[in-house]
Amino acid sequence: MAIDKFLSGKTSTTTTSGGYLYIIIPDGSGGWYSRKIPHTSLVAALQSAITTLQTYTAQALQTDKEASKSANFTFSLGSDVALESIDFIWISGTVNVKVGTTASGNEVLPVQTLTSGSLRNLVQKYYSGATTLYFTLTGGGTIDTIINYRENYNS
Repeated sequence: MAIDKFLSGKTSTTTTSGGYLYIIIPDGSGGWYSRKIPHTSLVAALQSAITTLQTYTAQALQTDKEASKSANFTFSLGSDVALESIDFIWISGTVNVKVGTTASGNEVLPVQTLTSGSLRNLVQKYYSGATTLYFTLTGGGTIDTIINYRENYNS
């Protein structure tokens, strides 16, 4: 009677608690190591990886597009936010745009004029409290605005 030593010949099963995961790995010199991993250790490692991914996702770059803007508008950021960039894409006419944290302010971005193409603006500002961005548009044209930010930045 031959003994099947191949993993492909093993019976598949599902373990929901307790038990072991059996693995076979190369030993580097033509042989094999046979190991068992407790189910609880495997689940703990997976839970840790999931937590890390959830943290990364919560801090991942968020993008908001404000399309076809031709008049002043606002955009609200929550607390603990890193504002990465604000990009403007010209649609029509001549547009003068500035961005501040107060109406008519320009401390985030000074006045910029678009008559074609696009402008990419690296901002890199951190706001610990909730903040409203005020976009002031003059000149009679239309632009798309793309706002890139990270939430839960310092959490």
